[in-house]
Amino acid sequence: RTRPRGGHYLALLSLASPWQRLHGPSSSSGLRRRMSREFPEDPESLPPCPTWGCSLAFLRDFADTGGRSVAEQLKATAETTQDSWLRELLRRETMGFQLGRGFTMSQACKAVILPRSKSFRSNIARRCGSRGSKKGVKQPWSSSLSFAEIAVMLELKDKLGQPAFGKATHFVSHSWNSDFQYFVDALSLFSDSKGLREDEAYFWVDVFVINQSTVENLPQRWWSTRFMQVIQLIGKTVLVVDSWQNIACMQRAWLPWEMYCTIASGARLEIAMRLETLQEFELALVRSYESVQIAVSSMVVSDGQAQGPLNEDQRKINKEIDRTIGFTQLSGLVQVRLHQRLMEVAKKSLEEKRNKENVEGSAARREERQTLQLHVAIFLRERGLIKEPEASLRSLHKELVSEFGEEDKCSINCLNQIAITLHKAGRLDEASAMHLKCFGLCQSTLGRFHEDTLQSQANLAAVLGAQKPLSDQDFKTARALHMSAIAGQEDLHGPNDPRTLCSVSSLAHLLSHAPKLSADILDEAEDYHARACEFLTRTLHRQHPLRLTALLNQALHWLARFSFEGHDPLLDRASALLHRLHGGRSERLVLANPEMVETERLLHETLSNYRPRIPNGPCKAWKAVAMAHCPEVCSACQFRHMRRCLAKFGVDRLHAELVAEHVIEEDFLTTYWQPFNLYARLGSGVASQPKMRSCQTALGAYQDRYLIASNRPELDLMWESEDPAWIGRTSLSKRHVTLTSKELHWEWFNVLTFGLVSGLRRGLMKLQEIKCAAFHWASHIGGWPPMDQVGFFLVTYPHTSVKSLHLHILDMNFLGPSFLKFRHKHLALEAAIEALQAELAELEPRHSSRVAL
Repeated sequence: RTRPRGGHYLALLSLASPWQRLHGPSSSSGLRRRMSREFPEDPESLPPCPTWGCSLAFLRDFADTGGRSVAEQLKATAETTQDSWLRELLRRETMGFQLGRGFTMSQACKAVILPRSKSFRSNIARRCGSRGSKKGVKQPWSSSLSFAEIAVMLELKDKLGQPAFGKATHFVSHSWNSDFQYFVDALSLFSDSKGLREDEAYFWVDVFVINQSTVENLPQRWWSTRFMQVIQLIGKTVLVVDSWQNIACMQRAWLPWEMYCTIASGARLEIAMRLETLQEFELALVRSYESVQIAVSSMVVSDGQAQGPLNEDQRKINKEIDRTIGFTQLSGLVQVRLHQRLMEVAKKSLEEKRNKENVEGSAARREERQTLQLHVAIFLRERGLIKEPEASLRSLHKELVSEFGEEDKCSINCLNQIAITLHKAGRLDEASAMHLKCFGLCQSTLGRFHEDTLQSQANLAAVLGAQKPLSDQDFKTARALHMSAIAGQEDLHGPNDPRTLCSVSSLAHLLSHAPKLSADILDEAEDYHARACEFLTRTLHRQHPLRLTALLNQALHWLARFSFEGHDPLLDRASALLHRLHGGRSERLVLANPEMVETERLLHETLSNYRPRIPNGPCKAWKAVAMAHCPEVCSACQFRHMRRCLAKFGVDRLHAELVAEHVIEEDFLTTYWQPFNLYARLGSGVASQPKMRSCQTALGAYQDRYLIASNRPELDLMWESEDPAWIGRTSLSKRHVTLTSKELHWEWFNVLTFGLVSGLRRGLMKLQEIKCAAFHWASHIGGWPPMDQVGFFLVTYPHTSVKSLHLHILDMNFLGPSFLKFRHKHLALEAAIEALQAELAELEPRHSSRVAL
């Protein structure tokens, strides 16, 4: 254990065996050597990161008095202490210990916290040094002191009489330039919403906890080990957002690292905003949904370069994030959590408007609630939900028609939003009929060249062009509608207006996928794509949905043109553009864009189909062979066929592929950040999920060989989303966990290779043991349905991109769209056992029935 710094006053809560906690136990010496190469220096030599947290009462009092209450406590301590030197020091330090109203976190640090930390450190060190010290005994005051350490030493109390500092329960990420009072108000509202008790909740706030006089001297290795360990130990990160429109903390240089540590350590991310910020968001939802859409889409985690030159540590942090998760993926994960918080606010606001309308019964209240209901439904739909917004829109449309009639502008607008929702859900026949009705109503009510009529015409053309297969008649109709709408929008808005260019991009997308492609049609589409992308990229911000959609359509066009012409550079251009949309990473972009997943599928399919035909190219990989010969693996018969294909392909060739991809090294799965293998990291102990620790006990005697893992919270939340952007990424059911193995030998990386290295009998025994462990957990965890309503499924490689064993455990009563769409690759555990038993029966017909645990 790390030695506490000087006596019981400063016995800081440090992590026990940080090296072991970071890397976990392993029976493989090769695995230990790989970890040593990844972390060449033992972090035991680094100073510990304190885990103190401030009480909410202390923070509130500090904000209200500008530090005056702290000064009064120091003065009282000075009067009671028996040490004349300490008494004089405390009296001197109370002078000027006060800030005016409206101070920021940065001002509090510079004016109050930093000077006191430096003064206490130097004066106490001199005092102890003047008294002398025993040889070989480290003086307790020789180390630097943070404000939290000083407060603990002096037993500082908050306004409730409780210790002002205690063991942290929440890590707080914030902006240093925001008003300190706003910061406290946001944490107060967060505590109230979560039902936290003030005498139990303590918030890790860097300005108080870390010594600000020496923080610049800490090596980058400290931030990647000690600092990350504290975030993992606390297990909950609170991001304080000062404005829903312009999030200053998103641009702070250190925020990416705090968010990265949160995600990498498995801590849960929460969002805290003050009441005024939430009310501003509610007002914007009523007045202008477009402003909400633009603001929300522009929330990105920055690499900090826009704020000025970066120091060496920050450059290292940016390099590490780029190497592993990437800033785009990191932004997406933060955005998802922020969107969830805003969705909660929107739903709550709508409910409050309904209650006020029922009490007052005024027409103004009803109109305000109807507008909010429309915008909330759109907001939820754009975040990936379908069922709830559709039901809300249909209910609102019925109400508006009964009150104002079918030809009222509000009724038509609501009908248009229902049609868009159906389009996003993939129900094209219903969507086209509703868009056609909406277009007719707009023409008869608003006129042929009204902006809403032109937009409705473009929407109708888009849904007709999305039909699969696309007939010649639908293509010609959609093309004519697009051309007419674009001509009207050019006259009304101008040729370079985003609304016009959005229709231009949609027309180009239609031409790129014409049922009868020709060089002339593709050239025409090329010009339209170039026009739309050039001006939208120039006028809209990087994350604007219209810009992303136009670039996505251009990438699809290049794929279509490559398929038609076979010109290889087109494929490279499409691939480069798609990866740029992903922020230079191959992970899926966390954006609610319904075509992103389909685009990835087309790209991977094109690469698989065409790359092997390039002269002098590499031989087909196992992925290409398996996808061609085993498109479905959901039964014992199909699973046996796939294993026979692997036998012909060669187990050694598959092993060589995994080695080349750095998935395995010395016959064991790697646990590096790149390639990132989550289940291997969890199984080895390199990473952990703190919220799942209590679930492991239900494994009983199997805990030493297996563990239970969970999906990210946002994927659990969106389990029933029917948005194509979410299907395939969310949890498979309302209750969904995975069981993985702590054994990292490559034979057990997937059920496909079970028994192909150590023998069929050993492979079957391993599979049966997995079944026993999963059944034991499901029957002892509590809160799950009976065993006959729990599903156990494996996915064979390469139908899964996760190169580590994971058994899906599902509540079969609440299956989501992701399970239903990909059920062709979900192999029941019993079917896998049946296949291995059949293989063993052919090999050892007299002994196969005796195989048991």
